[in-house]
Amino acid sequence: MRTTRVAAGVIAAVLLFVAACGGGSGSGSTTPSAASGAVETVKLGGVSKANAGNWFYLIALNEGMFDKYKIKLDRILAPTSAAAITALLAGEVDLTGPTFDAGMQAQANAPAVKWIAMGYDKLPYTLISPKSVNSVQDLRGKTCGAQVPNAVDGLYIKMMITGLSNGTMKAGTDYEVTAFGSAGLAPKVAALNTGQVACVATVPPEVGQLEAMGYKVLARSSQVPGMTDFPFFGIVSTEKFYGQRPEVAARMLAAVMEAEVFLYDPANKDRVIDILAKEAEVDRSAAAQAYEYVTTGGFRPDLKVKPSDLLTASRVLQASGQNAPIPGLDEAKAAQLIANGPADAAFKLLDPAMQKKVTDLTAGRGK
Repeated sequence: MRTTRVAAGVIAAVLLFVAACGGGSGSGSTTPSAASGAVETVKLGGVSKANAGNWFYLIALNEGMFDKYKIKLDRILAPTSAAAITALLAGEVDLTGPTFDAGMQAQANAPAVKWIAMGYDKLPYTLISPKSVNSVQDLRGKTCGAQVPNAVDGLYIKMMITGLSNGTMKAGTDYEVTAFGSAGLAPKVAALNTGQVACVATVPPEVGQLEAMGYKVLARSSQVPGMTDFPFFGIVSTEKFYGQRPEVAARMLAAVMEAEVFLYDPANKDRVIDILAKEAEVDRSAAAQAYEYVTTGGFRPDLKVKPSDLLTASRVLQASGQNAPIPGLDEAKAAQLIANGPADAAFKLLDPAMQKKVTDLTAGRGK
């Protein structure tokens, strides 16, 4: 591990994890296309080193998919999705995976940023509180903690409280949302333990870990009216990467496709749970809970981003009282913000048996 500086003046310092990829049973047969060319480094900007959302990266690293396609993945951590996108625009990373609200907000100012792959198309955020809090109404006069108070987890906290209180609870009037620090489980636990905050919003496997520590699931975004169809995150890049290095972009996404097939194969359940538990440094039971959530759908194995994903995100945000990330967004404008060429090229690198698995899994999800 070494420290690198990204987007000077915007991100002070981020941790660079040069992941050593080991071989594994899930890589499948190596095709000529996958084996051709030199090993290429891809710089991935992210906010969390390990959670259920980036599970496919963890699998590809541990099971040899990146080795197979001769990709060396450098994971560069930034403090927020917005900072990771700034790093992308500065050329410090090749791609990143922002939430749809953060990504679309960036696209409003930098249309060169394109969605090149879908990450997870269900919002998995869960509102966690001490056991003394029985409903969102009990949060009146209290403070909730978020990594980013006005976006991402802070935004989802407000959306969940608004939805579950039928609009009677308003941030800044009835409760506050404050910043508690960087991403990860430790800042959340510290803020809850000290009574600094009465709720946080997080994703699996942190949800299971916090439950095991005695905290309560107050609400799940999947159960909040209006939030059930909100897409979580996708992968964005610019022409500098997928246009100037198209083969590398295709190889990168081919590895991701194979990793998602591996994840969804019931025969690999124990292995993928072990990977998440190890990488996220959580109890195996918490990782197992995350597996049960993920296998209800969420990852889209063909990686295709649809205009409807952007339109749905925009509609839900506006319904919750937020400004439209991209004013006047319609299907044609949304299509201009998507570049599915890299995913199409990645699919062609797969052997026929893997192509069928990707196609069948995607069709079976009903999305």
